[in-house]
Amino acid sequence: MGSSEVVSIEQGLATLRVTVDSERATDAFRRALREVTLRANIPGFRKGKAPRAVVERFVGADYIFENAIQGLVPEAYEQAMKDAGLTPIDDPSFEGLDGVNLESGDDLVFTAKVWVKPEIELMDYSGIKIDRARHEVTAEEVDNVLEQLREDAAEYVPVARSVVQAGDLVALDVVGSVDGERAERLSAVDAELTLGKDDLLPGLEEKIIGLTLGEPTDVEISLPDDYHDSELAGRKATLTITVKSIKEKQLPELNDEFATTLEGVSNLADLRDRVEHNLVHRALSAALMDVARAALGKIIQGSKVGESKLLVDRRLDKLVSEIRRKAEDQGVEWAKYLEMRGKTEEEIRSELYEKAVEQVQQDLIIQEVAIRESLLPTEREVSMTLLEMIGNVDRLPEAVIQKTLSDPALRRSAFDVAVRTAVLRWLGQNCDADPASATCGRDHSHDHDHDHDHDHDHGHDHDHDHDHSHDDEHEHDGEGDDGGHGHQPEAGDAAAEQE
Repeated sequence: MGSSEVVSIEQGLATLRVTVDSERATDAFRRALREVTLRANIPGFRKGKAPRAVVERFVGADYIFENAIQGLVPEAYEQAMKDAGLTPIDDPSFEGLDGVNLESGDDLVFTAKVWVKPEIELMDYSGIKIDRARHEVTAEEVDNVLEQLREDAAEYVPVARSVVQAGDLVALDVVGSVDGERAERLSAVDAELTLGKDDLLPGLEEKIIGLTLGEPTDVEISLPDDYHDSELAGRKATLTITVKSIKEKQLPELNDEFATTLEGVSNLADLRDRVEHNLVHRALSAALMDVARAALGKIIQGSKVGESKLLVDRRLDKLVSEIRRKAEDQGVEWAKYLEMRGKTEEEIRSELYEKAVEQVQQDLIIQEVAIRESLLPTEREVSMTLLEMIGNVDRLPEAVIQKTLSDPALRRSAFDVAVRTAVLRWLGQNCDADPASATCGRDHSHDHDHDHDHDHDHGHDHDHDHDHSHDDEHEHDGEGDDGGHGHQPEAGDAAAEQE
């Protein structure tokens, strides 16, 4: 047989010494030789009949050795990992195999190095109970949502007046210039802007208000230092603006007629009732999510996670890549961004180090809770989560959807999001100090339609690099999930989201 020992584990990198007894090593070589001999097409010999010396000259002794090793070493390595109770999170590397003679009569001894899942000491969280906040929905909150629904249904109609006012929808021709030279990037034809809504250059909206229809007017603006076009950033510009049309917002009346334009609503009283229920439901969901976050914070504080340089480095790569992507989305090249920050990339990585460590530890603890509570998602659930993440699926070609669903990195990301969502939902349900009162007062079911196939073999031994990114508030900590109190959305949901 053989034996193995863990030589060391440093920052998550495990070194194992693996011994394969001589008889097993010799058998592996001879088996490989037989298989190569049977496969080789050697001129002058029938398959499997060529002498060993001829076979070795024809295919090379190294080729036979590699075939023997491919069957022998991985099997011995996997047994060593199992015996040591270690879980790999990356592919191993092997040392000590060069120049080995498997027929020497000596044991085969080699070294395996592999990054392993850190040891996690999870606290006993069974007794954690969090007082859930109560929130009474007010008539003012309902009115605010109804007003937002009116805003969403507003139409812009032409007006007789010729002077622009706040809130108007205007069509403009703009000719921009800097230092007397035309700037195409500041120019536009028939540009439509909604005053008070669109994100305009600082000070520009105030200068558009009061302009007269059809009269070209020069306005001076100062471009911000962080303007997306670095050549124009921080400079003064002149915009010659001609207002071509003016429209003002017209809100529908809040009455039964308006209410019935919303799906499933019979009258205004019904709409108010639905909006109020959705607000109650969302307040409960938010309170349960707060319970979940508080419970998770206690678990993280009371648990211990071993080091993993690999996972932290991968998370740092992702954090830096996200900063770089955001900069480039704003038209700022990475070198220019670093110059503006007055830092090197290594200095930015150093600043993000503690954040990366915290995120890795949090993800590993969440995954450990998911394992203990049988919350790991099925492949179907991972696919559904991934489709939710990419959005607008109906507009995508089927080939693109299938390619996305089969992307390993995206599936790992969706797996992590699904795990986090499931754990937070579970914590919200099980750590609420008063679960009996966690109801929104309707007789509908509060269960999510997730088929949790807990017997599914996920095969995620190597998938702990957590592709999903976190912002400062951990953007995947369940916002939008309702802590296990979900139901089919009703009229007013979209507006209630803005409350």
